[in-house]
Amino acid sequence: MLFQQAKESIIILTPYFIPKDKTIWKALVDARKRGVRVKILFSPHSDALLVKEAAYPYIRKTLKQGIEVYGYKKGVLHGKVFLIDEKVLMVGTVNFDSRSFHLNEEMNCYIQDPVYISKIKPVITADLQNSKRVTSSDVNQLSIKEKMKEKVAKMFEYYL
Repeated sequence: MLFQQAKESIIILTPYFIPKDKTIWKALVDARKRGVRVKILFSPHSDALLVKEAAYPYIRKTLKQGIEVYGYKKGVLHGKVFLIDEKVLMVGTVNFDSRSFHLNEEMNCYIQDPVYISKIKPVITADLQNSKRVTSSDVNQLSIKEKMKEKVAKMFEYYL
């Protein structure tokens, strides 16, 4: 798995961040423990019901591990990109959720061409600049309505 090979950085852009898969979650946490800087950019403005609320528990866990989380501010982020050590780029249809990992048939392209990656990196940087860094306060001080939606989302997260 690419996360296990990372030495410096992992950047993940995903519309949905529901990393229920234990193997992938462990690989991310282990990378962070090795000193790899991990950034996750997700879309708090979703085109799918309850996925933002389903992400809240995972965002809390992610922040506790020292992983940086960013919420895209310019509408719905629909890109699916992983950039590892600025040397390996994965682009495709996989969201960071259970449906993509276990249910849907998805396809990704792994690119190791430094010229191509150098053209994509400014796009990723711009997306991060058009985002707000998420803090623990952002996901711990939810309204009662948001907390209720989070509980409902938890029941259906596998299908989101």
